[in-house]
Amino acid sequence: MLAITDEAGPVAVAGVMGGLYSEVTDDTVNLLIESAYFNPICIRRTSKSLGLRSESSARFEKGIDINGCLRAADRAVELMHNLAGGTIAAGAIDNFPAPITEKTILLR
Repeated sequence: MLAITDEAGPVAVAGVMGGLYSEVTDDTVNLLIESAYFNPICIRRTSKSLGLRSESSARFEKGIDINGCLRAADRAVELMHNLAGGTIAAGAIDNFPAPITEKTILLR
């Protein structure tokens, strides 16, 4: 099981459930966008062990595009800017040890 934490303590169970204080409310002013890949087998085991199914766990259990995390975060930021008037801070932190090479399948 992987916990996402900040300096105050646990924030979420990675890929399964966010915590109470990570919710967006009418009073929310600042957002940090996280886009991550979690191992589908680990997410399935964590979800089952905790008896906690969520939309997040269902998606991560099926696997996501490991190379698409930064692109997804950029798109989320773009939508928030265009639809809600958010201000975008410059830069991103990408902690991706080794991109996976895409496979090409040739068909007739």
